[in-house]
Amino acid sequence: MTKINKNIGNGFSLVEIVLASGVLAMLSIIFLGILTYGQESTVRGAQRTRAIYLAQEGLEAARSIRDQSFANLTVGDFGLSATGQWSLVPTPEVIDIFTRTVSIADINTQTKQITSKVQWKQSGAGLVDISFSTLLTDWRTATSTGTSTEFCPTN
Repeated sequence: MTKINKNIGNGFSLVEIVLASGVLAMLSIIFLGILTYGQESTVRGAQRTRAIYLAQEGLEAARSIRDQSFANLTVGDFGLSATGQWSLVPTPEVIDIFTRTVSIADINTQTKQITSKVQWKQSGAGLVDISFSTLLTDWRTATSTGTSTEFCPTN
């Protein structure tokens, strides 16, 4: 009887080793998944932060162009060039993985709506974009005779 009990005890320890190995393997897989997800989230967050910066920079560039001459803000979709000072170029601007487009629309004779849009391809999410919009006036010639409803497009 002693030999039978010894064999049963050895069998249980083998089952325990197999179960412990299985649990360890599952925990390792879960840990690697969490680690991968964390790294991917960090990369996505960094890309989104950079896109926000580029979109805001697009609005600031439009302000600079407006300050040079309001007439330089023509209606359409443009990229930006910063050779000494900001200027509009006919094609969207590509910066690393990002594409920035500055759109200009007429609101009235003294006001333009500026939209700065940044697009990029994000792994697992496809094409992502972010945009900011503002109104710019020709502050050198603007009058205060208009009403606030002039600044709200009826589209």
